[in-house]
Amino acid sequence: MNKKKEQKTKGIFYFKQWSRKQYSIMHSLKNVVKISVLSVGYLLHSFTGSAQTDTLKLEEIQVKAARNELKYSDAVRMLTLIDKEEISSMPASDISTVLSSAMSIDVRERGAGGVQADFNMRGGSFEQALVLINGMRINDPQTGHFSLNLPIDANDISRIEILSGPAARIYGNNAFSGAINIITGKSDRNFIKFSGIGGSYGYYDAKIASNYKIKNFTNYLSVSKTASQGYKENTDFNIDNIYYSANQYFDNSTLNVQAGYTAKAFGANSFYTPVFPNQYEENKTAFANIRYRSDKKIKMTYAGYWRFNYDKFELFRNNPPSWYQGANYHKNNTYGVSVNSSFNALGGTSSLGAEWNKEQIISNKLGDSLKTPKLIKETSNRYYTKGNERQNFSLFAEQQYSVRRFNIIAGLMSNYNTVFAWNFYPGIDLGYAVNRNFKLSASANFAGRIPSFTELYYVGPTNTGNSELKVEKSFTYETGIKYFNKFAIIQAAIFRRLGSNIIDWVKQNPDDLWKPENITHVNATGIELSANFKLKKLNFANFPVNYVRINYAYTQLDKNSGNYISKYALDYLVHNFNISLGHNIYKNIKASWVFQYRKRNGTFIPYDSEQGIWLNAENYKAIYLLNFKLHYSAKHLKVFTEANNLFNIKYQDIENVALPGIWIKAGVSYKLNLFSKNKD
Repeated sequence: MNKKKEQKTKGIFYFKQWSRKQYSIMHSLKNVVKISVLSVGYLLHSFTGSAQTDTLKLEEIQVKAARNELKYSDAVRMLTLIDKEEISSMPASDISTVLSSAMSIDVRERGAGGVQADFNMRGGSFEQALVLINGMRINDPQTGHFSLNLPIDANDISRIEILSGPAARIYGNNAFSGAINIITGKSDRNFIKFSGIGGSYGYYDAKIASNYKIKNFTNYLSVSKTASQGYKENTDFNIDNIYYSANQYFDNSTLNVQAGYTAKAFGANSFYTPVFPNQYEENKTAFANIRYRSDKKIKMTYAGYWRFNYDKFELFRNNPPSWYQGANYHKNNTYGVSVNSSFNALGGTSSLGAEWNKEQIISNKLGDSLKTPKLIKETSNRYYTKGNERQNFSLFAEQQYSVRRFNIIAGLMSNYNTVFAWNFYPGIDLGYAVNRNFKLSASANFAGRIPSFTELYYVGPTNTGNSELKVEKSFTYETGIKYFNKFAIIQAAIFRRLGSNIIDWVKQNPDDLWKPENITHVNATGIELSANFKLKKLNFANFPVNYVRINYAYTQLDKNSGNYISKYALDYLVHNFNISLGHNIYKNIKASWVFQYRKRNGTFIPYDSEQGIWLNAENYKAIYLLNFKLHYSAKHLKVFTEANNLFNIKYQDIENVALPGIWIKAGVSYKLNLFSKNKD
């Protein structure tokens, strides 16, 4: 935190600004707020510290739970945050594992180490949830399988903000069932940090990260390499990451820059079909964006961004049969610019914004025929022969009112797509504060999703795309309660989502090709419960438990596909229960545990690879997973050992893709302060 904006008097801090990040769900304290590090540390799910005092003026704290800034006491939507302290103590080395412990998120991995994982929220599909890094959209227009191709490590993250339910009014298209905003860290300290991890199956992870600040200019850079020989044949992987961010602070404005690159190469054993288990894939993803924010009477934010993804998929990693025509190659680019404003008007706070982006793809499988084929650089005689592009132009408007104990937020996002024309997504959130610690809420919001290029154009031996697909749409209404005090936040919500034009891969006869159609209506009903306790904030001497997070989500879907045969059964999580616990053992030795219970609806058809035959359909089994971490922290040194899947359970998230049993890792990190007298 900038020392120029901090004063300390008798254990009480006076903050002029909480965060300059316009992209953050929780940000921008414009008023002087008298708080203790104790209270705000977990109450607002933002930062942590040691107990000082219980003084708190909650009503003055501003958060970003909508396009407008609003008081935390007026926030209505179901918000969850996993902070840096919890992330660093988790038995999790990759972002997929971290997210799997969150409420209402279903992470379905195809391999270890985060090589590829789908995620969905509230029973939606892997295409229907939005991912952002510091407010920048990361989703891939080719397929949702690449949504978690992120060039950052878990150690780079300051916090993860999760907005459950439709978020099109806030973030635009494809925030259908929810949005995850990953906020990377920044520090006033100058340091360089080295870390290394080794483990089962030839696993290793090496990383170097550094932060350097010159006056009001802060730079952060991290480089890492992760690899494994694989837990079974053809599950080896190699991942390279590089991430950079910079922040320049002026008197009334901020300039933010970030860029990242990740390269993955991995054995994709049975990823898309168990008939040919020797699959192989390579992904390369890069992004960059720049954002300028002016904090004057009218707050203005200008941003530009770019994202690139390259995908090579081999059905046969080696020894292909004579009929095999070679790898699939895809390359796509997304460019965009946006402008947003916020100001006092109409008796409250108004927000207006606009965004434009272009999505382009060239491929040897997806799109319309190119007039001039383009050579695939990785080959000598193969060409990109197909491609397409589309543009989006979106307008946002939102108004927030606070009248006594009531808070009303209403808004509209209108989107014009060059292929799918106009779509409109209005919404309203209502909140009522029973008292300073207890709040009731209700909301009703529309959302939509544009089909991916794979759904529109993919052609394979058993599948064919559909260029006539329409936009998926939904209407969600929900009600919730929230209780909070100085060491706990307890939330509950009940929602109902009505989905129309939902895309599913279907066919009328067994011998037909699978084809995506807008023929499915999927309605979802759910209950979410979350209790988050920061017990080390209690004034009990030597209390051993530091934190406890308990999450439970129940989801029920009903689906109508008419007379069609549906490819994707209702294989969503009916029950998703998890507990995260961190506690002290002795002095600087601590332990953390994550227990998960997941019960998936639906069936899958096992494949007998030895006989080469499909067996009878089976129900998904309930899964019980326990992860454990033991860690020691000194002044600059940290040492840990962890075990994932401690029960050595045999399980799968995707049909016929077996995931590893117990996986043990151990690691060490050393942080060296540079040109700084600050203590860690």
